[in-house]
Parts: sequence; structure tokens; C-alpha cells
Amino acid sequence: MSEEGNREGIPGDVENIQRFIGMLGSDSIEVRRAAEDALVGMGAVAIDPLMEILRTHPDRELLWYIARTLSRIGEPSIEPLVQLLRSDAGDESKRYAAAALAEMREPPIRRLVSMLGDRDPSIRGYASLILCRIGEPAMHALKEAQHDEDEMRRRCARTTLLRLQLDEKGTKQ
Repeated sequence: MSEEGNREGIPGDVENIQRFIGMLGSDSIEVRRAAEDALVGMGAVAIDPLMEILRTHPDRELLWYIARTLSRIGEPSIEPLVQLLRSDAGDESKRYAAAALAEMREPPIRRLVSMLGDRDPSIRGYASLILCRIGEPAMHALKEAQHDEDEMRRRCARTTLLRLQLDEKGTKQ
């Protein structure tokens, strides 16, 4: 990865990023997927412009592609997505941020478990919801968190783990 965070040699300048973001709204699924691939290839340099669209754009289909792209960029997207959950962004934006984190599976688990001890109940709720969507890969970290020194984190970890286990039982029946 170069200094700009570019993975595949695609110029990561603002003009290219904006052009590819615009293509995510195309009527053609092939064009959307090609734009998504290009933005993922740019890596971390595409995160801030993608986050700005995620915070402000009303088009759910575009938000879905933005969230998918951020989840595919991976770990560098975790903290910006968490910060969006903590912001005054709208509920729709927060739902797509949560979906992006859940889609990443293992990489955000530790960060999400730490959020179970947050003072803000909505942050704890989002963290629990995302961990439940991640499912089985989150169980070990949740079991460990049951022994955390933070009482709130312990209680939320237990509740989340119980919900996960109940969800798992329900899908096996």
C-alpha cells in the first residue's frame, strides 16, 4: 500500500474518488460494481469522501453501495464508522454504518465489545446489534467480556451473548 493508502495503483485523487462515487448511483449494476471495486482498490484514501456521502445522502440504494464499499475496504473504515454511530447523523446513516461493520465480520469485534461499556445507551445498543449480526465469530470476545472490570460492559456482553445464543437456537430448529 502506498502512502496515500492506494492498494492497486488506481489514482486516489479527489476527482477520481468523486467520479467513482457518482458511478455508484448508476442504473447499471455492472457500472456500480466496477466503481465499488475501484474505490476498494483505492483503499483508505476513499474513506472520508465515502463517509461524507454516508452521513448526508438520502438515497438508500446509494447508501447500501457506500456501506458495502466501506466494509470491503475493511479495517481502516472501522473507526470512521464507529464515529458516525457516535455522531448526530440520522438514523438511516447509522443503520448503514452498522451494516458495514457487521459485514466486516471479525475485524471490528474487539472495538464493538469495548463499546458495550459506553455511557450512551444507543451506542451500546448499536454495538450489541452489530455483534448479534456478526454472530458466532463474536461469541469468544463476548464470553471474555463477561469477566471485564467494567460492570456495564459485563452486563451488556451477557445480554448480547444470551441473545446470540437464543438466535442461534432459533435458526437450528
